[in-house]
Amino acid sequence: MALLETAAQQDDVIKAMVQQLQAVTFEAVVTVMAGYDPIQPTLLTGQTGKNGWMVDGAESSPLRWVALDSSKRTDPQEPVVVLHSSAAFASKVIDHAEPAATGRELLMKAAQNLAPWLNNPAWMQVHRWRYGFVSQSLAQPLLHHPELPTLVGCGDWCQGGNVEGAIASGYRAAATLAQILP
Repeated sequence: MALLETAAQQDDVIKAMVQQLQAVTFEAVVTVMAGYDPIQPTLLTGQTGKNGWMVDGAESSPLRWVALDSSKRTDPQEPVVVLHSSAAFASKVIDHAEPAATGRELLMKAAQNLAPWLNNPAWMQVHRWRYGFVSQSLAQPLLHHPELPTLVGCGDWCQGGNVEGAIASGYRAAATLAQILP
């Protein structure tokens, strides 16, 4: 963005594009990935590690959603759970010095609400994403202006705010560039 803002001082088309970008907003999120002993007694309501599940958090919860991520693999070696925090929770803790403590707090909340074993992972990784989820998208498939045909912006922030939106935006950007470039 800083590079575009510098260029916008000298070019009105880039200035207009930067103004469009400034309307895009994001929510922070804290993500916890946790692996568990493969010999867990049950994974919520008797499901095994090969069946998937995803639970959305209540509006007042620090959890946005929790999912059995290992169910995406053909031969999972262990249950792996991914938790995403709510934006409200993330905004309070995004700059905390100890992300592991934040991860443990989220796992504890998941254990209280879903299954006690969630509080005892064999391993855990915590990631803090300042720009985790799109809250206000560009509302168009890509950022582009005909006067600068090879400057194209694409991604989940353009339309949709999810991986499907990012892929669609990427395809649209590729098609736009394919028409312009020899």
